[in-house]
Amino acid sequence: MLLKKKIKLVLVPLIIIIILPLAYSQQTCTASEIKDALRKALFEFFESPTDSKLSVNEIKDFLHFYISSDSSQLVVDCSGSGPLSGKPYYLMLGAARNIDREIPKCGDGTEYGKCSSNAPNYCYGGRLEERCKLCGCSLGQTCDTATNK
Repeated sequence: MLLKKKIKLVLVPLIIIIILPLAYSQQTCTASEIKDALRKALFEFFESPTDSKLSVNEIKDFLHFYISSDSSQLVVDCSGSGPLSGKPYYLMLGAARNIDREIPKCGDGTEYGKCSSNAPNYCYGGRLEERCKLCGCSLGQTCDTATNK
């Protein structure tokens, strides 16, 4: 009987110490994962709102989460939930990652809204535009901030 009590006294706290942190572990994700998933979700929503994998409130929550995240953090806690949808951010991230629709690309293969590997080009509206303030310049060139070229 005394042995059973000692076992319980040792096992119960041990189980609590091991199990509790696992139950409340953070769901983490990277800032770049959030940004890329949000871009896909927004593109899908604006192209075909009725077929969107994320609801309007989920997109609003996900956008607010991205904007309010500390930009200096590479990894963020995604275990919170959106105030409008009540859905956890990591589930929104998963749904957005699984969107089949691809973001269109410019002629050189650069996705819309990103800098080309051929600086200072930026893919905007299906064509490459010079945007040195955003994308930088090629070696040996300088950026004219007045013209952005």
